Amino acid sequence: MKSKLKIIVLTVTILLTGLFLYGQDLDSTKTENKKAFGLSFTYYNHAARIYEGTWTYSIEENILEIRRRELLAKKDSLIFKLALDNTTLTNIKKLNIDSLSDYYTNHCVVMTSGNEYFIYYTNGAKEKKVYLHHYYHPLVEQMVNELNLLIPEEFKISYLQKDTKQDCE
Repeated sequence: MKSKLKIIVLTVTILLTGLFLYGQDLDSTKTENKKAFGLSFTYYNHAARIYEGTWTYSIEENILEIRRRELLAKKDSLIFKLALDNTTLTNIKKLNIDSLSDYYTNHCVVMTSGNEYFIYYTNGAKEKKVYLHHYYHPLVEQMVNELNLLIPEEFKISYLQKDTKQDCE
């Protein structure tokens, strides 16, 4: 029974990851310059997605943008935009986001509930996509904290806490 559950969890993880990768906006205008720094952090909560939608925080060409997409909407809405200084960019680049694994899954939370987090990162020749299913990682927390320093209270990212239970294998 336990092995069947693991197979189901793995299958759902693969399907959700495929949907995430398919849904990313990787058109030619954004991938043309592989030397540029870029960061995209997208998240949603399964239960609240109907009302809160999906939130994306992206940095591209020294600009931070916050976008929200409602559940059935075809386009994102721009919520907030801010020009960044070099200090902020340097702090985020120092985090070594490219050292993260590709997938993190919290087996204590059913795949159809909890929070989903997606990171897309480029820096020079480095490119990284990370998927976290209701999973706490200290490096992601550092990244979220850096972003939260820049944005108004009503748009701050609420990330998981260090004491989030995730060892239910």
